[in-house]
Amino acid sequence: MIIQPPYLCASCARVMPLPRKRSLRGFTLVELIMVMVVLAGVMAIAAPSLNKFFRNSALNDEARRIVGLIEMARHEAIQRVPHAGVV
Repeated sequence: MIIQPPYLCASCARVMPLPRKRSLRGFTLVELIMVMVVLAGVMAIAAPSLNKFFRNSALNDEARRIVGLIEMARHEAIQRVPHAGVV
């Protein structure tokens, strides 16, 4: 059956809308907004944990640096002078 403009309905006397071809590529605006909302929620939950992780990481790095300085002073004291200290 060939449908000619203005797309009249065969069983009724009204004009039918044009058939739309739905594109299979891409996302709708609603889908993109929903993904953004979900990501924002996940980030809001994860942000405090990440902040705590970075604070603890900086603290551990500083502790390792101090231990390294003390070990270096000990090594110098053993090799050179009996009175080496950390300043």
